[in-house]
Amino acid sequence: MDREKIAIVILAAGASKRFGSRKLLSQLKGKPLISYVLNEFCIESYGKKILVVNPYFPLDIVKCERFKILINNNYENGLATSLIIAVNEVLSEGYDGFFILLGDMPFLMETDVEKLLKVIQKDPNCIIAFRYNGIKGFPTYVPKRYFDRVLSLKGDRGIKQLIAAQEVKVRYLEGSWRHIFDVDTPEDLKEAEKFLENPQRIDETTLG
Repeated sequence: MDREKIAIVILAAGASKRFGSRKLLSQLKGKPLISYVLNEFCIESYGKKILVVNPYFPLDIVKCERFKILINNNYENGLATSLIIAVNEVLSEGYDGFFILLGDMPFLMETDVEKLLKVIQKDPNCIIAFRYNGIKGFPTYVPKRYFDRVLSLKGDRGIKQLIAAQEVKVRYLEGSWRHIFDVDTPEDLKEAEKFLENPQRIDETTLG
């Protein structure tokens, strides 16, 4: 599959209720948390880069000029509302699929989508994701075949709804802790700081 026919979607419209403040703008080693995923996945060789945010997100604080900004005015109704907005945009542009990433996962890497792409070339019509300790992680690839299913989603579980209902074909790649690590609380942010102080731990760490 031509990588230019695959979009990259970063979901960043959550209310950060567990964190207690604007989580994605919280400083992580001198940069806003969301900057890590924005910088890592502004990949020119892929199709349109899309960032979904809520109406209160201060776009002037982060560097996101290479992303198509989509505003989710219904963000309080869950993650599915952001996915639906993204899928409608991807459909209008005629893409064959898209990668889903989350704005609060600072340790995802460009090499992750390259690994997914190798599987996509062999099996382009299934959802492909990393999995660690039995937990589906990110990035996640969604093919055009399932766009209509995504448009029917509700609530905060996203693609997991489709997988749980066994409505889709899924392939998993063996992942690591960083494919499921996200920052939900201030304690998680402190944990992320510790990893960045000792980058070798990012590759060596396992979660029980």
